[in-house]
Amino acid sequence: MAHEDTVGEMKKLYNSKSVNMLAQLAASEALRNRDFYMSYAKEVCEARDWLVEDLREAGLEARAGGGNFLCVKMPPGISPVEVVERMTKRDIFMRDIHGRFPGFIRITAGTMEQMRRVAAELKAELRL
Repeated sequence: MAHEDTVGEMKKLYNSKSVNMLAQLAASEALRNRDFYMSYAKEVCEARDWLVEDLREAGLEARAGGGNFLCVKMPPGISPVEVVERMTKRDIFMRDIHGRFPGFIRITAGTMEQMRRVAAELKAELRL
């Protein structure tokens, strides 16, 4: 238990993207299995590319680089901050990057099943 102001300050320091020891061990083991790692990386890249195309077909500007993520520009008048907050309530986590790239959110790619869900939920949120 703590005062509300103290909790607020502590939340500023909390890193929700931090990785615990168990996750580090799992990642280390996965990297030892090169065939699994390469197969999964290929699947993620294919799913990322599918999501980019699906979102473009829905009328959004979507861009993928060489990594496991893509950036999507929100339609005019739609706040990236609000979209990220509302998607979080749907248990879909994105990053608001409009500070560096105005109007954009960042989506980390996953499996095809995950990307299909992201596409459906994002299009529903944006009413596309």
